[in-house]
Amino acid sequence: FAVAAPCARPSWELVSQLISLGGTGEQQASRGKVLLGPQSLAHGGRVVLERPEGLRHPILRISAGHRFDEDSVADAQAFMTRVLRQRRAFTVEWDPRGITWPRLSQGMMRRVHDWVEQHVKAWDTHVQAHVVLVRNPIARQLVRLLQRVFLPPQPTAIVRDEVEALAFVRSCCS
Repeated sequence: FAVAAPCARPSWELVSQLISLGGTGEQQASRGKVLLGPQSLAHGGRVVLERPEGLRHPILRISAGHRFDEDSVADAQAFMTRVLRQRRAFTVEWDPRGITWPRLSQGMMRRVHDWVEQHVKAWDTHVQAHVVLVRNPIARQLVRLLQRVFLPPQPTAIVRDEVEALAFVRSCCS
């Protein structure tokens, strides 16, 4: 994995690009003590804040459903705002593998931008690392490119599965 240097672009803008990557995936059952949620997102997605045993910080797990649209973004943002209000450190696991086809609209991008503008300081203060689950080799290359373009200030890894994700979080956030 590569650790990116801080940049002027908010790390959450990377997310608007990452959530549009497709692949095959499945919804996961709880993998730790549930601290907040779980909450269903539109189209089969799920978001939950959990603390797996032995980890210093909880993990915010965001799993996309078969589509990630404006309704999904609104649901995810509301949940992420609740997490930020706790004012505690956490890591983020992005799982876009369930998306069958990306759908990005101007309204969705505007919603993401507005949320970022309002929450970027708290987001970058409390998020300790990002891990993105992507199996498709082409999508993995796209995520790597986006990572180099946006340079999130937190350590970031692109992994194939939950086992690799947990290993990364343990290695950088213990």
